[in-house]
Amino acid sequence: MTDAGRLDLAYAPAQAPSALKTDDAQKWVLLVEDDPDLRGLLVGLLDDAGYLAKAVASGAAAMEILQTGRPCLILADYLLDDMNGKELRQQIRESLGSSAPPFV
Repeated sequence: MTDAGRLDLAYAPAQAPSALKTDDAQKWVLLVEDDPDLRGLLVGLLDDAGYLAKAVASGAAAMEILQTGRPCLILADYLLDDMNGKELRQQIRESLGSSAPPFV
């Protein structure tokens, strides 16, 4: 937190994990967040930290985008409009099996 009580968004790890860096065009993070303001903020933070983020607003959209490729990480809101994060994680595991990426 800054002195003014606001969250300091300038923090980023000294070096992002190589598995997530954008220098490899195949590596990306899937962000699932239904709040458009928070989604935009998180995409901006990930971008500023050197990550490539693809953002969707629902669990259904996340399942759809997973048909086109595999992220190296999924960051998901727990309370989505169409399902909760636990349900989304279960659907992803059922669909992708052992190739499912880490889910937070």
